[in-house]
Amino acid sequence: MGSLSGALVLLASAVSFMSLGQDQLFAPAVQGELLENGSYLVDFDGASRIPHWVAYELTAEEGQGAVGRSDNFSVDERVATSAPSKWPGSGFDRGHMKPAADSRGSAAEMQSSFLMTNMAPQTPALNRGEWKGAEELVRAWSAQYGRVYVVMGPGQASRGTIAGGVRVPTHFWKAVLRYGADTSAVAFVFPNSDEVPGEVGSYRVTVDSLESFSGLNVFAALPDHVESRVESEWGRWDLQRKRPSSAAKSEASSESSVRCTGWSKSKGSRCSNRTKHLSGRCHHHRD
Repeated sequence: MGSLSGALVLLASAVSFMSLGQDQLFAPAVQGELLENGSYLVDFDGASRIPHWVAYELTAEEGQGAVGRSDNFSVDERVATSAPSKWPGSGFDRGHMKPAADSRGSAAEMQSSFLMTNMAPQTPALNRGEWKGAEELVRAWSAQYGRVYVVMGPGQASRGTIAGGVRVPTHFWKAVLRYGADTSAVAFVFPNSDEVPGEVGSYRVTVDSLESFSGLNVFAALPDHVESRVESEWGRWDLQRKRPSSAAKSEASSESSVRCTGWSKSKGSRCSNRTKHLSGRCHHHRD
């Protein structure tokens, strides 16, 4: 009888594991309010007005969708403390956790990626530099392995607040898992600073180190013996970014032009120049 009850427990665990949605399969434990979107999950922290974490599965097909970027940043009406859709004069980008470029499967999926519950304040240097580089690598890995599981979020320490109490983290982290015959994980911790030098690989850490940093059990659903191995080792991952063609560079450069965050003393208002510099400032205000 004991062996039968044990088998039933194992069967129930397996059924429960298999019944989870793919985006939820390797998500950490929920600490705040869980928001279920069509293609990703958000654990939203109402006190800080940014996510605890965001998790999603990215397949090869999803990483190569055709829907264009919407740029329609929207307050999430499901939560009372959603950040405002604009942060004028803050000097910070509205940094996507789940990228718009990973949300090209449908117009609805694209629009959901612009909900403010999917955003956190990032410096232009991070958001347009190595954070974007990590996003590009994730899409390349989804194409290479068929699917990957992605979890990311802010560090626990803060630089302060903007826009009525939106917390500005000192760091952001990202972890990626491929699951199957060659199960492996890779993780990164990036500084949310005005300069983020080097390449994406410069910020690589083990998942164990990331968990100590974030206070989360990132891939808790993995079998214990697999979790212990993949979270402590340096797995085999190609960290070389595929540089875009000249035409793609030109298009990306045009899209990344933003209004300077500097202040015009003569006019008593924000500078009206546009810039593509990672600092977010034009040449008049870069000092």
